[in-house]
Amino acid sequence: MCETNCTLSLLLTANWDFMDVYKLRPSAECTKPDISCWPQRIRFKPTGGKKRAVWVQNNSSLPLDVTSLYPSDPSISLTPLSPAVGGTINPGGWSRFFVSYDGSAPLEGAVGIYSTDLDEDPFPIQVFGDTAYLDPSEPAIDFTFPMIRKDPQGGFIEEQFTLSDHYGKVIWFNLYASW
Repeated sequence: MCETNCTLSLLLTANWDFMDVYKLRPSAECTKPDISCWPQRIRFKPTGGKKRAVWVQNNSSLPLDVTSLYPSDPSISLTPLSPAVGGTINPGGWSRFFVSYDGSAPLEGAVGIYSTDLDEDPFPIQVFGDTAYLDPSEPAIDFTFPMIRKDPQGGFIEEQFTLSDHYGKVIWFNLYASW
C-alpha cells in the first residue's frame, strides 16, 4: 500500500508475446539514446530457417552505438548489422541484422543487442524454433476424432469431427470423459 508521499517508478506493458518493464526517469534523462527493434519475436519452423531480418532503430536525438549482438543458443547464428556491429546509428536512423536457426534442437532463446541505450541494454529479441506450441496465426495441425452429439429427441448420434472441414471458423471444444 502506498503512503501519502509515494511515487511510482515502474511502468509495465504487455501483449500476448511480451512483457516489458520500464523504469520511469526524470525528463532530463530522456535525451539519451533509445533503441527499438522490429520484430521482437521470431519463430522458425522446426527444421530451422535462414536470414530473418531484424530492424534496429534509434528513436532519440543522439547517436546510438551498437556494441555487440549475442545469441543465447549455439543453434542461432547472426549476420551482423549494416553498418557493422560497433557502428553508430544516427538519430532516427535504421540498421538491420539477420537471424538464422539451424533446427538442430528445440529452441526458446534470445538475441541480446548491446548498445549505448542504458535502460535497455541488452535489448532482447526472442527466438523460437521447434517448440511444442503454436503462436497466434500459425495453422493448427489437422486432426479427426470421434464425437457424440445429442439429437433433438434426446438420442445420441456418433459422428467424426475433422478440423480442416471447419477452416476459417472459430472452434470451441468441450471435452468430457468418464472412467
